[in-house]
Amino acid sequence: MKKITIVIMTALIIISILPMLVNAHSSEIIIPDGPLHPGKLSEVTVVVREIGTKALVEGAEVKLIGCGVNMNKLTNHKGEALFAVVPTETGRIKVTAEYNGMVPTKAEIPVVPDKSPPNVGFDPQVSPTSKKSLTVTGTTSPGAVVYVNKTKATVDAEGNFTATIALQEGKNVIVVKASNDYATTTRQFEVVCDTTPPSMILDTKVEDEKYVDIDKLVIRGRVDPGSEVEVNGVKATVVNDIFIAEIPVNLGNNKLHISAMDRAGNESTLDREFDVRTRTEVKAQIDSKTAYINGEAVELDAPVQIIDGRTVVPLRFIGEAFNAEVDWEETTKTITVTLEDIIITLQINSKTAVVNGNIETLDVPAQISSGRTVVPFRFLGESLGCDVEWDATTKTVIMVRETIP
Repeated sequence: MKKITIVIMTALIIISILPMLVNAHSSEIIIPDGPLHPGKLSEVTVVVREIGTKALVEGAEVKLIGCGVNMNKLTNHKGEALFAVVPTETGRIKVTAEYNGMVPTKAEIPVVPDKSPPNVGFDPQVSPTSKKSLTVTGTTSPGAVVYVNKTKATVDAEGNFTATIALQEGKNVIVVKASNDYATTTRQFEVVCDTTPPSMILDTKVEDEKYVDIDKLVIRGRVDPGSEVEVNGVKATVVNDIFIAEIPVNLGNNKLHISAMDRAGNESTLDREFDVRTRTEVKAQIDSKTAYINGEAVELDAPVQIIDGRTVVPLRFIGEAFNAEVDWEETTKTITVTLEDIIITLQINSKTAVVNGNIETLDVPAQISSGRTVVPFRFLGESLGCDVEWDATTKTVIMVRETIP
């Protein structure tokens, strides 16, 4: 905004001899910053002083008339009258200063076309971007015509402009050109258009791994540098192209959702499923009534025994240790063991058993010992899907079963 100071020097005249001294009046106007321009705001300061003493005159009436301007003010204690002026046309603005006892003083301010290049400023843009179009906004000199590349912008009366252009994949050079009748101003910037989602590789092959009794899992993978990664809502740490995140997991089936967003806002996802199993380990020693389930001691009603050269274990204890359902049918002395989709049928003193409809032959039959039903250890364990071990040194049987809750 242009600032102009006009200094008006005027002579103090005694009213009684005013007619004789009118011709002695003289004044001086100083306009250090040049003329005004149509449509541009300028601050004009008119200073009124006595010619002889150069004393500041307070209360003088100053008028600005012409070129669409019609304003008046009284000078302040500094002898100043301040105006915010916006001429609407070329020509001259007449300035007059009047005060009781002083000769009226006149001056003019020229208003000429502005031949300076229009200014151009534009708002910052996000780069890279995944959008295929770009809206460019900014400011220019009022009245200027603006083109953004080959698109003519909309410019309002205050010089605010906007234009929307199409972007090509890759680097785009945006040229903003503002012109008036006398000059052109050109500025440019670059915007990268990237619509390709980030590539992502999962190094942790969850679908191929076997997880047992865990509540956390570390996920690792690779992604385009600069991307942000979330794993099941947990923000991953990304270093160069490597990401890592630790997530909570539950027993049973777990779903894995990984999302990656690059700097342009493109997103890619990976979805996987995996199971977390629970492990049950049963240990029992020959002739001992103390057994262990996952390391915790349990007292048995009947010990593990060797009968006819084969190790037998209490049926109900083993069934309950693995959460199996054990049913007894008194009439036929038949036992049915049900665990998930496994059904085992045995009969007391019979070497024939049925496992899911398949007939199996036992080395020794299920039988009653010390008032409790005992069955061959290896047959029962393998039929229930357990890993079965025999520690000959300590004479200990070991059953391990991993299941998906």
